[in-house]
Amino acid sequence: GGDDGFVMNSPDCRPAVVRDRLPNSMYLVELEGGGRRTAHLAGEARALLTRLVGGDQVLVELSPTDRGACRIVGRVPGTHGR
Repeated sequence: GGDDGFVMNSPDCRPAVVRDRLPNSMYLVELEGGGRRTAHLAGEARALLTRLVGGDQVLVELSPTDRGACRIVGRVPGTHGR
């Protein structure tokens, strides 16, 4: 990981649903408990999750410094892409 304020295996990792694909490899995700955030793919997830589309269930890690941002770290276990 880099200096982007995220911590691997953070307790702030939670399920979300991809709602829209945004420019510059960003996504709009809706958190399981409500609320929407912009998200980018974590470095290690970038190679595995190249085809995310609306409705995909993912795991996101919330940014401790930016309440509107998170990063996608993987798919929810037991779900598959299209």
